[in-house]
Amino acid sequence: TSFCFGRIDAPTANRLVEKLGPKRVLFGSDSPWDRASRARRLVEALDISDADRQKIDYENAARLLRLEPEQ
Repeated sequence: TSFCFGRIDAPTANRLVEKLGPKRVLFGSDSPWDRASRARRLVEALDISDADRQKIDYENAARLLRLEPEQ
């Protein structure tokens, strides 16, 4: 999200998440092209379930990096 979400509107972002699937989208904030707060606001504005938002926010990255959740 750190690159494209600063450049597209919420309806376009929703279509992308729907087409790609929420398991294939990661929230990123280390972008020299945009502020993390704008990317964050757009992710929060997505018309998706809380479970899908959690995937985008951190679960997908944890799975990709093979991180185990704290117990």
